[in-house]
Amino acid sequence: MSGAVQPLRLHCIGCRVMARELRAAAAASPHSIRLEFLPMSLHAMDAPVRRRRIEQTIARAAAGPCDAILLGFGLCGYALEGLAAVSCRLVVPRVHDCIGLFFGGERRLDEYLRENPGTYFRTAGWLEDLRRPNDVRRFPGAKDTHVGLRYDEYAVRYGEDNARHLFEILGQPTRHYSRLAYVRTGTASDAPLERQAREEAERRAWSFETVEGDPSALGRFLAGDWREEEFLVVEPGHRIVATHDERVMDTVPDTGRG
Repeated sequence: MSGAVQPLRLHCIGCRVMARELRAAAAASPHSIRLEFLPMSLHAMDAPVRRRRIEQTIARAAAGPCDAILLGFGLCGYALEGLAAVSCRLVVPRVHDCIGLFFGGERRLDEYLRENPGTYFRTAGWLEDLRRPNDVRRFPGAKDTHVGLRYDEYAVRYGEDNARHLFEILGQPTRHYSRLAYVRTGTASDAPLERQAREEAERRAWSFETVEGDPSALGRFLAGDWREEEFLVVEPGHRIVATHDERVMDTVPDTGRG
């Protein structure tokens, strides 16, 4: 019994775009995991609004029995920057967005993008759950002005990182992309979704490719194998800051509380 893994009580809050993949990883985990998914529509909101929604969800999770709260997000347009651990530690993947997780980590995604610049990604979850731009009007905090903006207008208003993120989520065509890659994760019947992605590429006159995803990082995430180079552990009394380097994010003392 001495070698047995002591099960942890984990609460994983993730974007619904990763629901299939997170469920598969949770099923293979030795720990007790509660999964909770936030809608993709949050991506249409400004970063402070998204951050408040995530903070509220974390507060509810921390009120119950929990050893750690796992955030199934990347930095995601800086929505996680400033997020603080109050009473329970947080664990966050060191990725800019969910595509890094589908690729098995930010390093593999960076290598792919260096060889294939201008790539726009689709996954099963994106194609199943992606909302049209006009739908953002239904949600408090969403900005109607997102609809119809050009890429350069997004960049001026929200910065390059946010512009890229919003365009990918809202599905706006842009001259900055020239190819589409469908990331196969093995958690869905890929054939019809892959065909849908291929048809989208054809409509936009882009080249198309199917890429094999790598579930290993998500597996380690839910298994509690939180390697420092892959995951950020935020202890109570600390908050998340963007590092603008290969670490993606780090923690600093949260001096604004207490």
